[in-house]
Amino acid sequence: MARTDLNALSVFAALFTELHVTRAAAKLGVTQSAVSHALRSLRDRFEDELFERTAKGLKPTKRAMQLAPRVIEAVQAAEDVFRLRPGAISPVPRALHVSMSDYGVAVFLRGLSHWLSSEHQNVNLRVSNQPRLEAMAQVEERKLDVAVGVFPALDHDRLRQALLLQDPFVTVAWNENPRVAKGLTLSTFVELPHVLVSVGGDARGTVDESLERRGLRRRVALAVPSFILAPELVIGTERLLTITSTALALRPELADQLAVFKPPVDLPLMDIVAVTHARSDADTLVQDCCRTLALMGKQAVAEGRSLGRRLRPAGKSR
Repeated sequence: MARTDLNALSVFAALFTELHVTRAAAKLGVTQSAVSHALRSLRDRFEDELFERTAKGLKPTKRAMQLAPRVIEAVQAAEDVFRLRPGAISPVPRALHVSMSDYGVAVFLRGLSHWLSSEHQNVNLRVSNQPRLEAMAQVEERKLDVAVGVFPALDHDRLRQALLLQDPFVTVAWNENPRVAKGLTLSTFVELPHVLVSVGGDARGTVDESLERRGLRRRVALAVPSFILAPELVIGTERLLTITSTALALRPELADQLAVFKPPVDLPLMDIVAVTHARSDADTLVQDCCRTLALMGKQAVAEGRSLGRRLRPAGKSR
């Protein structure tokens, strides 16, 4: 391949990831006119516009979307070759930046680590726990590759969502709590204090939204940022905790101390998703990561379903 062809492919990769001529030029360290010249050459070579101008920047054509995975992979491979140290046999490691809560760490991290060790030995994993809005902002700024958690439906052309698992809610209490000895009614549910898992410290969640539709309110006595810690905070108290079955299944050692109920309010399944940037559509590592997370999500839900064998209907006696 001629050097000019390789340079043109580098321009294509930069335009596809930045979707802006000025930013692509800055990323490559060349002038805007050089980028425009390379784009004209690419258009002639592939007989396609490749990138169309819009009010928000550039938009890849269907042909560009088809070419992007191979072009970006080829450019990255070439860059890896030039980054080889003298005498080295492998390229400089890449970092994969992922944000997830302690729930996500418990459900996904071990499998994710094993997958990287097996399939991507040259990738270094960096895991953080960012609040929801901060995580989305960091994905948009390309500081995070993947954000795992509960996120609102996206109306955003730069971000993507991939469903990892759908988790049903259960309500748990200390099994010696006299207030639920004969079952958990809606009135008892509202009267008793609650524990709420809230990474951002908010005292309002899905349960509160459901209660408000009925004109009811509950008292959140304790808001904590940890899914793993929360179940033990009801032991020895009258508190209730509404949590997903998969999260509760992470604490099997507490099973003999907890009573598990079907919530006396209608609650949707909790969708755990992976948020990525649109520019990562052609990043094979990020896409493989999301597929691996989805497989682990299915396994976690299957394990959480075992709770159904000891789930007590709301309002019924033991």
